[in-house]
Amino acid sequence: MATKTELRASIRERVEAAWPEVVENGIYYPDQAASFSFEATADAGELPYAVIDITQVEPSEEWGLGNQVDAGPAAVYYVAQDDFNPETLEAVLDTLRQALYVDGLTDAQVLGWPGIDAEPTEVPAHIYFRASVRPFRVGLVAFQVIVGEMA
Repeated sequence: MATKTELRASIRERVEAAWPEVVENGIYYPDQAASFSFEATADAGELPYAVIDITQVEPSEEWGLGNQVDAGPAAVYYVAQDDFNPETLEAVLDTLRQALYVDGLTDAQVLGWPGIDAEPTEVPAHIYFRASVRPFRVGLVAFQVIVGEMA
């Protein structure tokens, strides 16, 4: 059965292909936010970077008895320079959306058409952990995912 670690790797593979500009600056996960202090990011935090959030992907019985799956919402955040306008950011987000929908994931299944938001009104605090020392803009690609074994 594929694990959440393998799910992270599958999503990361798509992010690296769709957004090569974030690879050098970092692709992070919410659990890494706690390990960065403000002092550590004052000289770091180059933009753009990405954050893969699968914290809400959990074991699910919705897919039937005997199936061992994790399912739920996932999101990938693109944290860019503040001067990125929403239209440009939307085009960047659409690149990953297309990759997820057309190519899918190696170890998981993307359910339906991923959504994008170049001006989200709610962004989890952990997204800011590296950008907090400079102006920035955040966009996201949100999708439902299922990973595991279907009997």
